[in-house]
Formats: sequence, structure tokens, C-alpha cells
Amino acid sequence: MIKKITSIFCLVILITLILTLIASGRFLKSYKESNMNHSSKMAINVIQSNYDSAITGLSGSVRSLSAAFEVDPNKPFDEALILSNIQDIVKANKAYNNVILANLSGEAFTVAAKGWEKDFNAITGNREWFTSIIQDKKDSNISNPYKSILGIYEMTASAPLMFNNKVVGVLALDVNLNTLIPDSGVEFALTTQSGQIVAIDSSSPVDFLNQNLFEIRPNFKDVADSPMFIDAGNDEYFSLTKLPLSHGVIGYIFTNQTITFGNAQDIQTTLISVLI
Repeated sequence: MIKKITSIFCLVILITLILTLIASGRFLKSYKESNMNHSSKMAINVIQSNYDSAITGLSGSVRSLSAAFEVDPNKPFDEALILSNIQDIVKANKAYNNVILANLSGEAFTVAAKGWEKDFNAITGNREWFTSIIQDKKDSNISNPYKSILGIYEMTASAPLMFNNKVVGVLALDVNLNTLIPDSGVEFALTTQSGQIVAIDSSSPVDFLNQNLFEIRPNFKDVADSPMFIDAGNDEYFSLTKLPLSHGVIGYIFTNQTITFGNAQDIQTTLISVLI
């Protein structure tokens, strides 16, 4: 009789343990997903805000700079003075790789060339930074990232040069997006639609820049809007979220979830210990 009672008691304990483990497993899964989504959302908001602020600031800057230049088409073009002025702009902002002044004929005067660009014309080259202002009549334009002749990915912002309320040319800035986006402690990579990396956080390897993210991390192609779980080994866990941004840029946001998974494991261990 005692053996039978003991067996029944053990069976009840076993069933209780199994049911508790099942219930706790569901709770812990919900707990991990909830915390992972919360952490990812916070990181996404930071990157979204930083990126939008940088783009808005760039648009405002190029308009302000173009308004500051007074280029009278009826007077000789003072090459020495203009070159000195646009060189000072590049020196004052690390994100600017080049400043371009183009006349209505499409001829370009640049910091990179230290004067007039030879064998180049913005009209015949159908350059977006020029046509968007002259043909499309925009008050400013920011291009999608593209690979420059230097082999790095840039964006070009442009605005009209005005004189007596008439457009007399275009001012454009070639911008390094990696320098433009502030570092906020969030791990991220910004890419083109095809996966070329145009900006990273300071903790990422510098040589990742201008490479293809999907060649470095092929499994990242499967990332969607909801967080993807990554077991990095050595008891480190991350979530990865894809974030579509403006101007053809895609953000990949990494969030360290090690604490969340550690807490979940501690909760499960405590529950089992209590039952035992």
C-alpha cells in the first residue's frame, strides 16, 4: 500500500513537473520575444531618428551653402576665391568629400579637381544632382548611395545657385554617409538595396565598409522586419532587424539580447529547483 501511494505521489510530482515545464516554456518564450522586440524597437528608433536627422540636416546645409554663394554670371568667375571658399567647406566638415559648383552649361568647378573638371559635363553625364535642380526644379535633392570613382559609397546633395531670384547654377556636396551618421552606441550597418555597406557603427570592423553585407553574412538575406535571433556562441545572443530607410538605404540593427536570454534561463532554473 505504501509503495502504491509512493508511486502515485511520484507520478503526480512528475506530471506536475512536466506541466510546469511546458507552461514555463511558453511563458519564457513569450518573455524572451517580448523583451527582444522591446529592445529591438528601442534600437530601431535610435537609428531611424539619427538617420532622419542627418538627412534633414544635410538638406538644410546644402540649401544654406548655396544661398551663401553669390555667383554673378555677368562678372568674371574668381577661381582663386571660389576654390578657397569651397575648400574651407570641406575642411570644416569631415563628412564632405567634395564640393561642386556647376554652371547652366553643365561645367563643374570642384574641390577634387582644384578647379574646372576636365572632360566632364553634368548635362551630358545626366547627373542626378544637376538634372534634379535644373530640369525638375527641386529646391534640393539627395541622391541614393552610389560608388564613387574613389571606390567608396557616397551620397550627393544639391541645391540651386541663385542670383537676382534666378537659377544660375548648382551647388553639390559629395557626402560620406558613414561620417554623417552619429554613433549612438547601437550596433548597425546601413546598406544599399543590393547590400553594399555604406555606414557602420564604431564597434564594427572598418574594413566592412564598401563591402557587400550578404557576402560577409549570407544568412542576413533572410532578415525581415521582425527580429531574427542569432546565437553568436560563447553564451552571447543577438537579434537582428531590417529597417527600410529613405534614399534607397536599408538599416540592419543589432541588439545584444544576452541579458534577456540569461534572465530567462535563470527563471527556468529557479522553477525547476523549487519543484524538485
